[in-house]
Amino acid sequence: MRIFIAGFIIAISFLNLTKTNADDLPDISRMSIEEIERLPSEILPQLPASEVFAKIAEEEQVPSDLFEKAIILNLSQLMFFQPSEEQKQRAIKDFQTSIGDKADGILTMAQFEELGRRANRSTDTPIYPPTFGEDIHVYIDNNFALSEGTWIIEGEPIAYPINHSKISCKKNAGVCEIVQVDVSIPKIDGKGNSYSLHVSTQNYNIISWTTDEVVSQSVGECRKVLLTMSKSSGEVFEITTNVGKEGCGISELLTLPKLETPRIAKLVGGFDTVYKFWQERKSEVSKFYGKSFVE
Repeated sequence: MRIFIAGFIIAISFLNLTKTNADDLPDISRMSIEEIERLPSEILPQLPASEVFAKIAEEEQVPSDLFEKAIILNLSQLMFFQPSEEQKQRAIKDFQTSIGDKADGILTMAQFEELGRRANRSTDTPIYPPTFGEDIHVYIDNNFALSEGTWIIEGEPIAYPINHSKISCKKNAGVCEIVQVDVSIPKIDGKGNSYSLHVSTQNYNIISWTTDEVVSQSVGECRKVLLTMSKSSGEVFEITTNVGKEGCGISELLTLPKLETPRIAKLVGGFDTVYKFWQERKSEVSKFYGKSFVE
């Protein structure tokens, strides 16, 4: 359906819009999609979405009712109404009210984009790490150590709250291998539905070994990480500290800031932690639903 819609959606997210009087909006009935694309960026989001999609349907020969079906689907997902023409108009007005806009029943392009974004968040699928509870098992013998779980950071959020790490150490090799899986999910204010999986492997050098505790470390240009596995306490934790007194440039454009205090990460079972994350997420998404449904 032409790059126009994708580019237009991206443009909306960067705009801090100032409302324009409807009488000041251009008449797009005689304009082509190319001409509409060239309109000022502050005007585009305020155009009636139905008229824009009508032009797209006409020029691109797509079904003319595609726009109406998208509205019905998104409003239904957010529990604003059960489909009928009269209820649809009422639902559109209720939705406009819910986002603090004028309830005139005519969706602008910006409002249509926001409707789709909220509907997307209502269909996010919770996923969990392959462990239960919060307890982890730490195994250590004369030559082998093993543990797995989900990392959390004490006192601050973690970039990927849905994660799973498997740590395996071999004394005779002098190395602990950490295989890390991070799950990227759409942000609460994001538009897409894509989930992605990031897998990485890192080796830590073992610096001490007993049948109760294994300590290893990784030293980079910017940070040093000390990893401790304790069999008796059933704990695995990392302490990350700075290498040097200043921040560290990892590229020409990116500088890793200095840690004000050591960062402590702990390995937990993960299920309860991730369940809490999804419950909090569910609470935020519930604010998107129709008022009558919530009540």
